[in-house]
Amino acid sequence: DIQDKLCTIDLSEEFITENTGGSAKETTAIYSIVNTLCQSDKIDKVKINVEGNTEAEFGEFLLDEPFEENKEIVLK
Repeated sequence: DIQDKLCTIDLSEEFITENTGGSAKETTAIYSIVNTLCQSDKIDKVKINVEGNTEAEFGEFLLDEPFEENKEIVLK
């Protein structure tokens, strides 16, 4: 769903279970999605829900707020 340049996605629980394994792996998982979606002119931020949960936790990330593109991740 995209409204006012905010894209909301709902991922399965497998997103969390398959990508848990340390800060670097979790950061890469989040920003591979966010940075890809933010390449569209229609999207500035991405809100990630898991199985409909709008406040899921993923490692060090609390998924209650939208994410913005992080180009530093690409450069590393």
